[in-house]
Amino acid sequence: MIVHVRRHWNDQQGDIVEMEKLSGFHWAFTESSKGLRSPWPIIHAYVWCDDAPRVPHPRILGECPHRIKVCIVKKLQAPEVFGALRALADKDKPSNDHAPQLP
Repeated sequence: MIVHVRRHWNDQQGDIVEMEKLSGFHWAFTESSKGLRSPWPIIHAYVWCDDAPRVPHPRILGECPHRIKVCIVKKLQAPEVFGALRALADKDKPSNDHAPQLP
């Protein structure tokens, strides 16, 4: 499955990657080491920077390749892709936590 990823929820620039290249799916507001926040919880994951070369990221992380946190915006995904991603992100949630309501 193909997944559209961005560094931040409102970035115009992003990349497409195979779902198998992503790991660590989770819901979050915070999108980067700069502490930027999205207005609602968004699915995030990690990818090696050389698997998503069009996703801008700071070089303070050192020489490439390194893992970068990316967000997965619902409106960019095919419905069946987002459903699979949501199931992966929901797996790591505590049992008393409910999936966020998305706009």
